[in-house]
Amino acid sequence: MPSVIKNHRAVILWLSLCLLLVAGMVLVGGYTRLSGSGLSITEWKPIHGVIPPLNIEEWQEEFDAYRASPQYEKINKGMALDEFKTIFWPEYWHRVLGRLIGFVFLVPLLFFAATKSISKPFFWRLTGIFALGGLQGLMGWVMVASGLVDNPYVSHIKLAMHLSLAFLIFALILWAILDVKRGTWSVERTTSHSPRTTYTFWFTLLCLQIILGALLAGLHGGLVYNTWPDMNGQFLPDGLLDAGQYHIENIGLIQFLHRKT
Repeated sequence: MPSVIKNHRAVILWLSLCLLLVAGMVLVGGYTRLSGSGLSITEWKPIHGVIPPLNIEEWQEEFDAYRASPQYEKINKGMALDEFKTIFWPEYWHRVLGRLIGFVFLVPLLFFAATKSISKPFFWRLTGIFALGGLQGLMGWVMVASGLVDNPYVSHIKLAMHLSLAFLIFALILWAILDVKRGTWSVERTTSHSPRTTYTFWFTLLCLQIILGALLAGLHGGLVYNTWPDMNGQFLPDGLLDAGQYHIENIGLIQFLHRKT
């Protein structure tokens, strides 16, 4: 199989760092949601947004923008500026980490391409991952924007898409690392397809479980059915297949599938 990498060690270290940063991004994103910080910044400023408020006037401007949001009006009414700062910082660092990942990924990529340390096909493959990172940032804002109109909560569908993109990027970077270690960018052929089929099956179930979990979190389903192994005393909750409700909005159905997957 043809090699696509000249400096294997450097490329593996670089991609491994990117992998760790993406994992950290997911963890920080989870914390922003649990802390109620995700809607604290009401504007998307890809460039200027890297600079936080530096004086009381700028903090007040940021706070005034938040006070016009549904989350403030319906959940945090009366919040003081100092309290706002506690929910501002997690979301701010979440966004800064996203920019850092883009920088850490792009600059070495261009360097390795310029020094011909990676082949053109592998360069375009990694460029595709970088483009997905940009889409991930855009999807993050689309998700946040869904909670800035009337409802003080983000769309559970957009939340699931945002998280799914993060795991897709993580998987693609990991795949690239494994290909570099093998010295090939294509999967080696085997005489039997059964192991690959088994891995594909379990990986598909894992992806489905992650997506269902994100949908359930977005719907706050854990607050509706919070007993186990039954669901509020029932194995099949009422309204499991309610014809008058979209299945993707049905908390009982989504939680049932999430538990049984």
